[in-house]
Formats: sequence, structure tokens, C-alpha cells
Amino acid sequence: MKYYAGLDIGGTSGRIILSDENGQVLERLQTGGVSIFSGGEKAARKKYEELVFPVLKKRKSEPSECEGICVAATGIDSEALRECVREIFLDIGFPRSKLYVFNDCEVFLQVYKAPSLILIGGTGSISFGQSRSGAMVRTGGWGHILSDEGSGFHIGLEIVKAVGEHLDRRSHDETLYQMFYETTGISDLEALNNFLNANIMTKNAIADLAPLAEEAMNEGSEAAREILEGTIQKLYRIARDNYQKMAVDKEDTLNLIFWGSVLHKNKMVQRGVAQLVREHIPNVEIQIPQKQAVEIALEVALGGQKEKILCY
Repeated sequence: MKYYAGLDIGGTSGRIILSDENGQVLERLQTGGVSIFSGGEKAARKKYEELVFPVLKKRKSEPSECEGICVAATGIDSEALRECVREIFLDIGFPRSKLYVFNDCEVFLQVYKAPSLILIGGTGSISFGQSRSGAMVRTGGWGHILSDEGSGFHIGLEIVKAVGEHLDRRSHDETLYQMFYETTGISDLEALNNFLNANIMTKNAIADLAPLAEEAMNEGSEAAREILEGTIQKLYRIARDNYQKMAVDKEDTLNLIFWGSVLHKNKMVQRGVAQLVREHIPNVEIQIPQKQAVEIALEVALGGQKEKILCY
């Protein structure tokens, strides 16, 4: 049976939608995510297969029957990694001529009028921009050790550090500590250090702590407030720096797209970044997509959008 497929594969979760030629949804599935940049080819291949094979089996469909597939995957940070992802899906059996591969935030620039810039604050952080000429630039997104400032991982790590200072009696924030303890069961520095060392490379367990910052701030935690205020500044600087690389004419209206769990779910961060952007970037229109990234990917698959080459 002929079908189209859109995939959004983030660091925390992966999603796939199959549709017919009219965009009528046939199947959906959500599984765990992976970054090919930090997780490697072997882990990425396993997660991609876990996402694709169940829905095809349920529909009794083959990869070769696909009329268009758009893969929007986190971690595609070079043309070499883009080709690696492409080869994985070719190995699965999808036709080369029907396969479109993008970074998971790059895909949004296929459906917004240039000049446009996307700022992502999710498990990681990154910005891509496209000028009116079609040239594309990026800032950030070089993994959670080198960059990813303002991300869910960064917030979670700052929470761990704040809890560490509390347990070490260097500061006092009972509110944030109690929420952390109720979530993790950790109550001493040795256990905290073991938790951090066990999860620092895979990052999701640390990023999952991020919502505690807003909860604790609402209960009066000053440490949590400082973490979120720092997050606002870091995300704004990513957007500002990428905007400067784009060389946008001041008369042009810039579409700035906010994406990712931090920018969507944390309203303090969303409002704070938006305020700084409006104060310092002229003629900007902030867009908060109502569609999921997987739905955008499906639109691209249905439309047969050609890939644009990034300036890495």
C-alpha cells in the first residue's frame, strides 16, 4: 500500500506519522528518542528501526512502497551525519528519490517564509536561520558538554548543582531540595555525585529534572528563579548571535520560531526570551507553531521539499 511518512526524532522521544496522499493519517507511534551526534550510529539505527518497523508491520506495508518520507532528526550537525542518517534509512529499504533528511529544527525553515530563524530550547538548544537569499546558518547545538546552554539538560544540571550546594551547606534552598528529593530519592552528596556521573553522558535523566525549576520557583525558591533567569539570557544570546550571522536587512520582517519543551512549556522563559528579542531585534514576528514537528515533517514529505545545504 502506498503511503507517506513524517518522522520527528528528538533527543528524548521519537514520533512517526503515516498518511495517504491526501494527508489522512493512517498510523502514529511515539517511542524513545536519540541523537546520532551524541549517541552514535549504532544507537541511532536501533531507535530508528524501533520507530519505523512497528507501524509498517501494523499496516502490512514495505519501505519500498513509500511515496515520500521526511526524517527530521536531532544530532544531524554535519553533512557527514546527514549522509549517515540517509544511509540508515536506505538500508531499511526506503527509496533514495523519496527520502528527505533534515536536522529536526531545520525542517521548520522549509515552511516559513525567509528571512526566518528558529530557536530551539528542548533537551538541547540550537538555532538555525535562513536569509532571504536562501543561505542558512546555525548557532549552538554542539552537544550537551560543549554547548546546549539554556536547554532542559542545562536547567537540570543547574538544579543538581544547586542541590549539591544545599547538601554541602554552602547555600540553603529547602524548597528546591525537597522537590528534588521527592523526585529522585537522593539525600546525600555521595548519591548525588553517583547520579550525576551515571547520567552525564546520556543526559535524559538530568534533562527530565528541568520542570522542577518552575515548580520550585512558584513555591518561592530563589535558586530556581536564578536558574530560569539565566536560561532566558542564554537562549536569547543564541537567537541574537544567529541573527547577526544572517545579515538581515533592517527593513525585512524576521520570522522567529520558538520550539522545544523549555520554550513552549515554561511560560516565564518564553515571555522573558520574547521580551529580550523584541527589545534588541528589529521587525521581528515571534511564531509558536501549533503543529508538532512530526506534522511539519509529514507536510514536507507530501510536498517533496528538496533539502537545502547548511553552512555548518
